Amino acid sequence: MTPLKITAELAGPVADYAPRLDGLLVEVAFHRERRPKSEVPRRCDPAPDPMRCPEIPVAREEIGGWPVFRASDPIARRSAPHVAHFGKRIGVERAGLLHPSERKVVVTSNTWTKSYRLPVNVLTPDRVVWFALGDAVRLRDLLRDVAQIGRKVAHGWGRVKRWRVEDSAADYSWYAPGGDGRPVLMRSLPLCPALPADLDGWRAGYDSCCPPYWHSDRYTEVVKPC
Repeated sequence: MTPLKITAELAGPVADYAPRLDGLLVEVAFHRERRPKSEVPRRCDPAPDPMRCPEIPVAREEIGGWPVFRASDPIARRSAPHVAHFGKRIGVERAGLLHPSERKVVVTSNTWTKSYRLPVNVLTPDRVVWFALGDAVRLRDLLRDVAQIGRKVAHGWGRVKRWRVEDSAADYSWYAPGGDGRPVLMRSLPLCPALPADLDGWRAGYDSCCPPYWHSDRYTEVVKPC
């Protein structure tokens, strides 16, 4: 495992947020392993054992009782978010072309025919960067399967133009050196005594620190980069 810098050069805006690298890779590895649907985590089920997630080419280390991957949170140029919309409706423009015997009443207030138009925050960075401690060759292989990142990718957001995996001068996956020599936090970690006593650039929060990040069983007291 070597210190790496991973860059996603984007071809369009990202909806809501850029994902954590390890969560993205675990999802890709899960699909590649063709695991049965019974192993797919659901919100209504207890979260799976953190150590049972698919293997990915990123180092992992236990801290505060959690096995946390050595990968930073996403880093992107600050951009003013704007609100876009996505929607769906049943087209009726050509209904008059149907034979009268084939015309039907379609309810558009529920089920799959329901019409909607919903807002989503959209960010416009030109690239997203992560730092990690991992295997460059295997990372490039997994990232070939990732064409989009963020939310609502089915609506066209988060298209990735190119992935770049390069050597990094040092390991910035969890901490980076600050101007005054104090370590600066680079990813969300459990709030615990194992953290550096002089840690800088953090705020307290309640979040998850290992995949699946969306599951409520993963939530704990954490320190988050700020």
